[in-house]
Amino acid sequence: MAAAHRRGRTRYCLNHSIQIVHICLDYIHEFGKLNKVYNMGGPREHDEPKHLIIFNGLAHHFNREICPSAYSVDFPGPLVVSAATLMEEICRMSLLQVNFNHLRAFYYVAENKSFTIACEELNISQPTLSLQVQELESYYNIILLKRNKRPIELTDEGKILFSYAKKIFHLVHEMDGSIHDLDVLRAGTIKIGSTRLLATYFLPNILYSIKKDHPRMKFLLHTAMSKQILEKVIDYNYHIGFIGRVAYPGNIICKQISKQKLYFIIAATDNLKDRINLKDLSNYPIILQEEGSATREYIINEFRKRDIALNNYIEAGSPNTVKSMVQLAMGGAFFPFFAIEEEVKENKFRCIEILDGLHYYIDVIYLVERRKAQAVKSIISALSAYSFTP
Repeated sequence: MAAAHRRGRTRYCLNHSIQIVHICLDYIHEFGKLNKVYNMGGPREHDEPKHLIIFNGLAHHFNREICPSAYSVDFPGPLVVSAATLMEEICRMSLLQVNFNHLRAFYYVAENKSFTIACEELNISQPTLSLQVQELESYYNIILLKRNKRPIELTDEGKILFSYAKKIFHLVHEMDGSIHDLDVLRAGTIKIGSTRLLATYFLPNILYSIKKDHPRMKFLLHTAMSKQILEKVIDYNYHIGFIGRVAYPGNIICKQISKQKLYFIIAATDNLKDRINLKDLSNYPIILQEEGSATREYIINEFRKRDIALNNYIEAGSPNTVKSMVQLAMGGAFFPFFAIEEEVKENKFRCIEILDGLHYYIDVIYLVERRKAQAVKSIISALSAYSFTP
């Protein structure tokens, strides 16, 4: 049954990837037709690409040459084809002959409005990048960029091509994710992003619970600020993220898994009252984590909502650094109780109740496209059976 399920998932992912390939070809072809309609570059050698021939040829090439074992009954070997490799193959077989690297070069320049930033992100030299964009312009016989503007601007033709390029590269990311799901299915490795606070105090019990039910599953846990993790989930670097709540774009699914009351901790020798309002802290030194922290963003917004000036605050890095600064009586900081329980018991801090009712929301996030991925479904299933104590 398990083998049959894996074969079914394999066929689903590969079929889904080929559907994405077809859509990408449509976008490339559609821009080619617009190019002729607007008289941008004149007629091409082939007026009407034969889609059926292209698609059948692509499927034949994919099945028989790129990955001959992909549709076999036993699926003996790993699938070793990246989205970039497959797209290069598409462009080679396409009658339009659009070079994928050239399109990618233009996309990064247009997205960043800068050759310099595009070079850094693509890790190529500026002469190479410039040449690739120029060759794309030569192919369509149009000018795509207003190079004399700072930042760089797109011509009308460039705006049209950029709109198609965005769709294509979104699909390429989706195809990478779909193919990568096959690796997860076989090797059982899940990439997780988490804040340092949750990775230290919250996630170990959750991952232990999942590991008991899925002993072959492996976890790669990376820590960063909430906003950085969100970006990496969007870019397909992580299957799933555990973060404090921030603003989410429409392509992210967010599930709240816990709501924790926030407390204000101060040095054990401090004589601040045991129960206070936020307004009582307007002139008290507050230690905040650096930008990208969900707690920092939440606290600043709560002060702003109440028209309370945050006159005296210090920025720090990790939660441990913040705690060390509190112990040295440099100021106070906001934490959920699970992150300070041991220190409070040991009288390292005093724990002050905030009467305004502040909370720390813990969310699990993943891409809409990954909602059916086995890696994500396994974790969500385990979380539904896990008991979270406030």
